Amino acid sequence: MIEFEFADLHCHPTLKTYGRTFDKGSSSKGKSDIWHQKKPTFHALFLQRLTGITRFSQADFSSMLSSRVRFAFVSLYPFEKGFFFTPWLPDHISARLAAWVTSIGFHRVTYLQRHKNYFEDLMGELRFLEESPRNCYLNGTKYSWSFLKPGQKTSCIEKRPNHLYVIPTIEGAHILNTGLREYGRKASHGEVLDNIRQLKKLENAPFFITLAHNFNNDLCGHAPSLNGLGGILDQSENMGTGFTELGWEVIRHLLDPEWGRPIYIDLKHMSLKARKEFYAWHRNTQCAAPFLVSHGAFTGLTFDESGERTPLFADDEINFYDEELVLLARSGGVFGLQLDAKRLAPKADIRKSVFSGTAKDQVYKSAGIFWNQIRHAAEVLDAHNLPAWDTLCIGSDFDGTIDPLERIWSVREFNILANELMKYAKAYLKAGTLKQVRNRTLSAEEVVRKLTLENAERFVIQFWQGVP
Repeated sequence: MIEFEFADLHCHPTLKTYGRTFDKGSSSKGKSDIWHQKKPTFHALFLQRLTGITRFSQADFSSMLSSRVRFAFVSLYPFEKGFFFTPWLPDHISARLAAWVTSIGFHRVTYLQRHKNYFEDLMGELRFLEESPRNCYLNGTKYSWSFLKPGQKTSCIEKRPNHLYVIPTIEGAHILNTGLREYGRKASHGEVLDNIRQLKKLENAPFFITLAHNFNNDLCGHAPSLNGLGGILDQSENMGTGFTELGWEVIRHLLDPEWGRPIYIDLKHMSLKARKEFYAWHRNTQCAAPFLVSHGAFTGLTFDESGERTPLFADDEINFYDEELVLLARSGGVFGLQLDAKRLAPKADIRKSVFSGTAKDQVYKSAGIFWNQIRHAAEVLDAHNLPAWDTLCIGSDFDGTIDPLERIWSVREFNILANELMKYAKAYLKAGTLKQVRNRTLSAEEVVRKLTLENAERFVIQFWQGVP
């Protein structure tokens, strides 16, 4: 088995651990440690297969370093308040239910129900990350991590074994204190711009930010993302809409170097209408910033085929169309393929069985679902005379309350997945399907190494320097 190295363009090692710092007493001390590794038990896996709820760690620093993850794009996410209020349940019952499903702790949930300042909550999560222990000994081996600073040469990675480089990112521009109107706080134009200034002045400022997430944020429309929870949570306000005037102003100031290094826009979670508006703005203003998707998947369709069904992919609006992939690749951006099963394939293909199937067959099937995404992207890019293998990387969304693929539970299975993908890549390249010579003459190992590390590393070198 080949030992690959990895970058994860989107993961949440602080989501649950920071949440447990709100617990009272010492019983949860270990759970608030970013190094805390909680491997799945038989009962946890039984529950996961039965309900889709993941009650074990997926992206803790111990697991990442022992799994040869070299770059972790740590997504900071102050939970949106819409997750913690259910119309037909008392607030304290909603809090208990949410705490159990998310594993962030009851006291964290009640805090989220009460507070009215997302930006303050973001600063708390960032401080938690900054103050976390930088070293840990695992089985007698010393592991460490540090923030990767803009412009820092990544070639030193070879000189620092057992070291993890962390790059902070943000999920959801509601952190600027928008989307709080129904909780008694209207968005303030001045405050939003001041928060952008503060964000850019941070010692560990974010590399990129998703503008949208799961609920209204007064900036742009979001895509449906809570399928199956319609009777419990309501994300309908401004869903599917385009940009507001405030949203356009936020975009301009995030990308403008006047207040500091640009914070790039992550397309994930935008509605299709908002994404199309952003592409048009990008073209009309001749914006030099790259397009990027930190954690996404493909519909397998073109814009003209929107609404049609495809047998291999999940065709939800939250996923991306062929034209979007081409625009992204031409801009020099990257697309992080996520490991949330419901985004990768139709329900029938990702359904887990509690009792049947061998581990070998299940891993191969899960890798095949992931490979379908990679193959589709390669064929689309090849057809547009672009490099087929230089755009995709892994953006797992691990520890972000996702439902992972069978047997690919966490970063601990990254290398297993990579070696299974080698089998698919080898057979595919042998068939000679792609038209361009440069796209079909790579080895299977080269294809997988680009996916696991090299594409993300190239993106960091190119765009983590300052103004593009």
